[in-house]
Amino acid sequence: MVDKTRLRDRTVIVRIAGVNTTLTATVSYVENDGLWLIGSEIVANLSKATGGLPLGITTPAVYVPFSQLLWLIAPND
Repeated sequence: MVDKTRLRDRTVIVRIAGVNTTLTATVSYVENDGLWLIGSEIVANLSKATGGLPLGITTPAVYVPFSQLLWLIAPND
């Protein structure tokens, strides 16, 4: 099992509840109850649901609670 704190700065593949595809992202921060993810693929896919990003957000990050993660693939090293 991978210690979740070791996921920081790692590229992962995730499946999020309510999203019909897998997404690739980099874990930027690990909280007790979820992950902050960055990456153009995940931001583009999830921002479609909101009609796009608000002006002024130049480096978006997505917070995903563990309760919304269906599964995650991460390096095991």
